Amino acid sequence: MNNAVKRGGIDDLTLAEDDLEIYEQEHLSACATVLMVDISHSMVLYGEDRITPAKKIALALSQLIQTRYPKDTLDVVLFGDDAVKVPLAGLMKIQAGPTTRTPRRGCSSPRGSSRGGRASTSRCS
Repeated sequence: MNNAVKRGGIDDLTLAEDDLEIYEQEHLSACATVLMVDISHSMVLYGEDRITPAKKIALALSQLIQTRYPKDTLDVVLFGDDAVKVPLAGLMKIQAGPTTRTPRRGCSSPRGSSRGGRASTSRCS
């Protein structure tokens, strides 16, 4: 608004593309994130494909963290019968299978697993 007023005055207040300014700040804090992906049979049950949207979210989150927050870490844990940490390069190979869902096993895996050795705080109910 300030640029629009400077350009045209208060009587002719119209916004133009050049009036918009974006201010970005660099955050100095770091965060460790663990994304848990369910690969149990329920992700493909009744012909519903729920694993593809889960992969897309994991890839988008990975891209966001790597490009916008380079000090942050992201670990991906797959859980079904067991919990397995998967490297980010292996996200496209995630497949649902004939396993049962055991979130408690997935919750026990991420604690302290983040790169950099920081203990992460997680809560599983």
